[in-house]
Amino acid sequence: MKKIALIIALIIAFIQGSLAQINLEHEFNWLSAASVNLPTLGYKYYAMDAINNKCIIYNTDYTLYKQINIPMPSGYYLVDLQYVSENIFNTDPQLEFLYVIYKFDSTLGYGMYSTRIMNEAGTQLLQVDGGGYSLVYPAAQGSKLFVWMYDFSLSLYSIGTRVYSLPGSYSTNNSNTVDIQTESMLPYPNPARDFVLLPIPKGFDVRNVTISLFDKEGKMLPTEPFSFNGNLIKLSTIHLKPGNYYYRINQNTTTVSSGKLLIAK
Repeated sequence: MKKIALIIALIIAFIQGSLAQINLEHEFNWLSAASVNLPTLGYKYYAMDAINNKCIIYNTDYTLYKQINIPMPSGYYLVDLQYVSENIFNTDPQLEFLYVIYKFDSTLGYGMYSTRIMNEAGTQLLQVDGGGYSLVYPAAQGSKLFVWMYDFSLSLYSIGTRVYSLPGSYSTNNSNTVDIQTESMLPYPNPARDFVLLPIPKGFDVRNVTISLFDKEGKMLPTEPFSFNGNLIKLSTIHLKPGNYYYRINQNTTTVSSGKLLIAK
């Protein structure tokens, strides 16, 4: 009798496991959608409305919680919303946002990034002209903000990193924070100019590989030339205009890797 009960339990477990699947739960109309675990407010979703320059925050049931206007200097447009927090960039109870804006100067012939941090009341906490990508990490003396710097006024554009000490506290529960072990798997350089290196898993079979490229509206673009170099794919971006793009690496019908690219020239 015990054997029969055990067999039935195993069959039920197998059926339940085989029925498990990934289901579409919700679809945002905005880019850069993500989730964050805020110390006071708990879990929230947020997304970037690049057309109207807003940060839109949702409850976990996808109902609207709050919309915050992001001030935009003349000629710039919003390209990324990288962090939403309560206590990383200062210690008051207001929400804070780290975002990136971009401007292409046709007279000078190159683009310019600027990283900004503001709170929900519109007070600017930091402005880093040239900053295109940011990461928050814990350190021995408190939390640090690392901002990747780009100067496209040079023919071989310079790349550097600025490190800022933060008054707020770092929390590993904040889902904005990038795991340092996975950071090496991000595309590089990003922003890119003439090419970008896209990571692929170790031991990956490079046969039957295609790359799908999309603009910020989700329109699929013509395939750009690419080649393999170890665990990296070198994708040409020389024909792409400055802006925000998304890529997807496919093998046959399976998506192996995907991510976001910024192109600056």
